Formats: sequence, C-alpha cells, structure tokens
Amino acid sequence: MSKIEFRNVSFSYETDNKAVNILDGLNFKVEEGEFACLIGPSGCGKSTLVSLLLGLQFPTKGEILINDKPVTGPDVNRGMVFQHYSLFPWLTAKKNIMFGIKEAGILKNRKEIAKRAEEYLELVGLADSANKYPHELSGGMQQRVALARAFADGYGHTSHGRTIRSYRPTEAYRITGTQHRALQKTRGEKDSGIHYP
Repeated sequence: MSKIEFRNVSFSYETDNKAVNILDGLNFKVEEGEFACLIGPSGCGKSTLVSLLLGLQFPTKGEILINDKPVTGPDVNRGMVFQHYSLFPWLTAKKNIMFGIKEAGILKNRKEIAKRAEEYLELVGLADSANKYPHELSGGMQQRVALARAFADGYGHTSHGRTIRSYRPTEAYRITGTQHRALQKTRGEKDSGIHYP
C-alpha cells in the first residue's frame, strides 16, 4: 500500500473558451516513510498538484489515493503550512496553536490544550515566545508556529503519519517521528521527550 498515489491524474481549466492543461496523465507513488519534494519552474503545476492532494480541487481525470482511499475533499488527516504562515494576528503564538488543537477536537480540557501547545512551542524552539503576537515574531518564527500548529492537533503522530505541505512550490514533505528526532539531532537539540510510533 502506498501512502500517496496519483493514478493518471490530469487537471485543466477553461479560460477564454480554451482548455488550459496544467497536469496531464500524472502517475507516481510516495511510499510510507519516503521524503518527497516537488521541484519545477513557476507555473508547471506544483501548487495545483498539492491542492489536488489536499482535496481543495479535483482532477479532471484520474484519481488520487491516500492510504488506498480516494481523496474526496479536505480532511483532518492532511495539513497545510501556508507560505504566508496564516497565523491569526490577534492571537499569541500559543493561542494560535491552541486554536488548531481545539478545532481538531482531540482535547476538550483547556489546561490540556494549553499544555500541548506549550510542548509544541518548546519542540520548535519558541517556548520563550509563547505570549508574542505574530507581528512580534520574525518570518522564520512565524513559520515554526504554523508548523507546530499543524502537528499539535494530534494527527501528525499516529502510526499512519500525516502529509504536511509547506505552501512553497518547491517544498512538500511528510515528517515521521524518526525524521523529527533526526532533525532535532542535526540541530544539536536535546531529546524533547515527545516520542511517536
């Protein structure tokens, strides 16, 4: 079973009574634990491909499968980290993460939600910035808050993993617990104590 599979996927749209083909007969698989990147020139269909994967648009032809199930629309088991961070400007870093956790519905108790948000701020190296608003954070710090929010909802740490999309055309990836621990090591960080299957 492939984690992600595109089967003869085509996508086109019409403009000025003329069909514009963006993707044509695309076939590929991403296996469990693989790290995949989309690389190509501007306008070649990278963002469209990810939009299809997330279920925000639908193929003109073909089908997309995640864990052997067709993508029929957006789903909580797929997340997106937008290029422009998409943080709520009126919420602090911690409260932005808490919002994601609360919306996912995995925790109901406010103290548990706050604790999880704090754990993920620590994980991305922003524990000291929990009460800062987005305008008080650098672009890189905002991106880390957005990444922490994408993972903190609980779906990123199951044995099934989760597809994470950085909305930059050249970056699409899935991070597993093993990859996360390797990332911590390469940055010289101590083990966070948060472990995933």
